[in-house]
Amino acid sequence: MDLVWARLSLCAIAAAVMSGCSGSSSGEDGGKDSASAPVPSPSASSFPFPTLTPTGSPSPSGQALPVRVTKTYQGFVSGLDQAEKLLPPDPGLGASATEKVLYSLRQKTLLMTQFKGRTSAWCADGGVQLAAGKKTECTVKYDGVNVHWTVSVPSTYRESDFLVEYGVSAHGATVLKSEAVYSRFWDGYHEPGWELRCDRMPAFKVVKVGEDTGYDCQFLNPHMSPAAWHNVSVRISETGVDFT
Repeated sequence: MDLVWARLSLCAIAAAVMSGCSGSSSGEDGGKDSASAPVPSPSASSFPFPTLTPTGSPSPSGQALPVRVTKTYQGFVSGLDQAEKLLPPDPGLGASATEKVLYSLRQKTLLMTQFKGRTSAWCADGGVQLAAGKKTECTVKYDGVNVHWTVSVPSTYRESDFLVEYGVSAHGATVLKSEAVYSRFWDGYHEPGWELRCDRMPAFKVVKVGEDTGYDCQFLNPHMSPAAWHNVSVRISETGVDFT
């Protein structure tokens, strides 16, 4: 997976930087918080739309999928503000680098799955290693599933830096929730007069980050010709539910 870059301010923890990061973990909860390195939710403009000619046709081609999508569901995480409500308070400027990164990874995991869930997080090797070119493996437990993240410090890092641009990439397991997929599809595709449908999906399923889940969604614009159901495949990428 490609790296997603974030910035970590060390201005208030310069002493901690000189002595190394703590290995503390970010505890499990279902409370409230705010962000330190947000990942934006994908916009509808990132979704594939075919070029069609407006004339209209009464009988669309293709087979309609079984689940009609008509709304977003309570618990849908459409952006950073919803993710903040599901986490504890931001650890603050006085927190260690590890605490800041773990908080950010919990936030990114909620934005990936796009649905409420309980999270906790920890890192291997005693915490995030602030050293040039160093990689640290961290884990976010989301509703019982371990989502793995690699935190990469660039080779240009120096101990005197007060702002670190570090990379994160998710790999392995993540979670598909049917209500998250239906909500994201409605959020990204609904237009007046359009009909939206999806495969019937399990309420909760472990899938792999960035890989085709085997499920499809589809949309129908009744005012375009040729009238047809247009299918898109469902993936869970690092930045949320994705349709390709």
